[in-house]
Amino acid sequence: MMNLNEKILARDTRRMARLEKKIKFYELEEKDQSNKINRLKNRINQLDERATKRSSNIQSETLLRINAVKEKLQNETSLTEIEKLQKELSVFEDKETAVNDEHHLISLSHVTMKFGGLRAVDDLSFSVKKGEIFGLIGPNGAGKTTVFNCMTQFYKSTEGNIYYTDKFGDVHNLNDFKVHQIIDLGIARTFQNVELVWELSILDNLLVGAHSLFTASFFDQLFHTPKLKKEERLLREKALTILESLQLLAYKDLIPYGLPYGILKKIELARVLMTNPRLIILDEPAAGLNDQETMELAKTIKEIRQTYDVTIILVEHDMGLVMDICDRICAMSFGQRLAVGTPKEIQSNEQVQTAYLGGECRECTRN
Repeated sequence: MMNLNEKILARDTRRMARLEKKIKFYELEEKDQSNKINRLKNRINQLDERATKRSSNIQSETLLRINAVKEKLQNETSLTEIEKLQKELSVFEDKETAVNDEHHLISLSHVTMKFGGLRAVDDLSFSVKKGEIFGLIGPNGAGKTTVFNCMTQFYKSTEGNIYYTDKFGDVHNLNDFKVHQIIDLGIARTFQNVELVWELSILDNLLVGAHSLFTASFFDQLFHTPKLKKEERLLREKALTILESLQLLAYKDLIPYGLPYGILKKIELARVLMTNPRLIILDEPAAGLNDQETMELAKTIKEIRQTYDVTIILVEHDMGLVMDICDRICAMSFGQRLAVGTPKEIQSNEQVQTAYLGGECRECTRN
């Protein structure tokens, strides 16, 4: 549960995000909107200063909790209570680490997901650095997609915490957010199967993906006011720019039906970019692609990381793709972490080889 400071911090963060959306629209206009922009920026600075103080208070509270639990541990003799306090201490220390480590964008701390008696994810911990391409690999049923669903709050983890650092440097526990609030933090994802609106053009599919950026009210949409028209125009220009950057501009007026599967996968990536993400989560992006399409996808993912300055986490069974583009990899088996390391370290890890790589893996890297 969030305390008062954390609730106020989360509320102010959402306010800053909404104000920044307005600034982007004003800056894209050709007319002089300097006064409006300056007022909004001043308001953001005020909120940012308050958020910094709140963040400092939260950090101090966490340290106090850690010391209080340590003091209880010294005086406790019951084995059951000791185990309970040790677990509580671990949670607080993980949050303190997440607050202090500015290089980590997202950190999973002892995450467990149970479905009845089945542990789909079992005490999983790892961190992903800002700007990293991070791979999550494992056999079918290892719990990889379940991890993604916990990160995006489609599932609420049974145990553990998921800490995320927003663009203001504030650390949030994603378990405190609802699934529809995740997009406002800059987290976007794709799914195993292509999920497009098949009756709409490619351009309109991208505009659908940008619905969270609209600041127009229900009244604006009902009467199609100038404000709504302006936002639609700006988002349309943005969509065309993204399509051009991914070499998809020629498809903008076509519907998805009949297009090559590799193109459909790239369209999904383009739609994700419409949300201004800081973290992109890709669930089996190469599934169903041939070798040539997979190589093109690998190139596209690298270009997206470089061009849009995003962090990418992907689940993938194509070892060639994973070893080629990932900076680090977490290998899973039966919901548990086997190893975390560079592609070279994962290839040479005996536990990983035994679990699902079928022995020594020397031919994983794509030529």
